[in-house]
Amino acid sequence: LQEASARNDLTRLKRTGHALKGASLNIGATRLADMSRHLEALDEQGVHEAPALLARLESELGRVQDAIAFQLHQESAR
Repeated sequence: LQEASARNDLTRLKRTGHALKGASLNIGATRLADMSRHLEALDEQGVHEAPALLARLESELGRVQDAIAFQLHQESAR
């Protein structure tokens, strides 16, 4: 995503946003899915927003990864 953003590769940003949205919804990460939806909806005029959006996406992805790791730890402790 960072590379696509740096190259203003709108097609790649939108495709990846779509894939990330679906994966996020599958695991119940609705906030990440909403952010991904914004990435998927970028247009030529909004492509300059991608770097800030990606920073927020990365932060949220870290929270999702932490939540999954915590849940897995809880399950393995049973």
